Amino acid sequence: MMRISIDSQVFNQFPTTKMGFVVASFDQQQLRTETIDSKISELQKLLLEKGFKLGESVKPRPRIAVWRNAYSQFGCNPNEFPSSIESLTRRALNGKFPRLLPVIDFYNAYSVDVQFPMGGYDLEKLTGDISLTLAGKEGLFTGIGSKEPVTMAPKHVVYKDGEGVICWAWNQKDAERTAITEGTGKAVFFIDSLDDRAEGGPSLENAVLLFKEQLNGIGAVTHADGCLSQKSPACEVDLSLLRKVEQKKAAAVSEELLPDVLLSDSKESFDITHLAAIGQYSLFVEAAAKHPLSMLKKDANGHTVLMHAAVGRSVPITRFILARLHELQKTGTIEESDRLEFINATSKFRVTALDAARKHGQSEIESLLSQAGAK
Repeated sequence: MMRISIDSQVFNQFPTTKMGFVVASFDQQQLRTETIDSKISELQKLLLEKGFKLGESVKPRPRIAVWRNAYSQFGCNPNEFPSSIESLTRRALNGKFPRLLPVIDFYNAYSVDVQFPMGGYDLEKLTGDISLTLAGKEGLFTGIGSKEPVTMAPKHVVYKDGEGVICWAWNQKDAERTAITEGTGKAVFFIDSLDDRAEGGPSLENAVLLFKEQLNGIGAVTHADGCLSQKSPACEVDLSLLRKVEQKKAAAVSEELLPDVLLSDSKESFDITHLAAIGQYSLFVEAAAKHPLSMLKKDANGHTVLMHAAVGRSVPITRFILARLHELQKTGTIEESDRLEFINATSKFRVTALDAARKHGQSEIESLLSQAGAK
């Protein structure tokens, strides 16, 4: 179980605080990027229809001004450190919306649409419970892409998990440790509200429901959601249900993509070849770190881990395996001839692998294999 909560100290300063959340799983290589692209292309038009004007500051807008006031109240200069919704709205209005990864682009675009700040975190990297709380003590925080750390004051509002701060200044800057990356397959998304009665967007409850609908619409699967407020400041999320869904999905994917390649006698046995086949990047990297020579593993039919990654359409895992093999060869753990033989073994399954991945990533996987010496 994972507990999500809002600390009473936050309500003492900001009694109208609300937080929405959605837990979802997805395959980033199979998300409907055309839908995401279309949504982003319409953002400037959408903002103009809401009353925003080109060349004018976004600061006075109700759903942005409320965050500027809050930042000033807890001691963070909103001119130097604007809320995420202010930054994204300004860039969308100017036609300079940032593009990162499809799932991040999607929730950033949705954030601008509903005029609520949002954040997303990799469930595999989170530890323990999550709370919206105060920093509590002074300390340094370095966010994604930041060269210099910022100094956290005790009264700064932050998101924390069991290891520490995952987002500083409510929604201003995320931590690298729990960030969504190209290997992320499960995430929790948060929607922040200080006054969802302000003009410019829906209520928080409706925003959560619409976000779920649109997430499912781009190919994700939502598993849990909720809204917290002073009346209901905490809830428990049963992640075991998500794991059961993922195991069933993994078994189905393995059966569909590898009908003649049973990875073990039991479909419930998720060894490193299973992780490669179903694209579980975080777990795969963890397993490979514990057992480096697992990169050389073959299944009972002689198929390599790398082949399973190709069949599973996992570009991140394919790239990781090739880099790891190169490291192993450089350290003398395996001979160059053995490394090339290992990689060339995957070419026998190239046609089937690329056919299975024809809609997503096959050209990049082929390029990666070719550059690594596959014929």
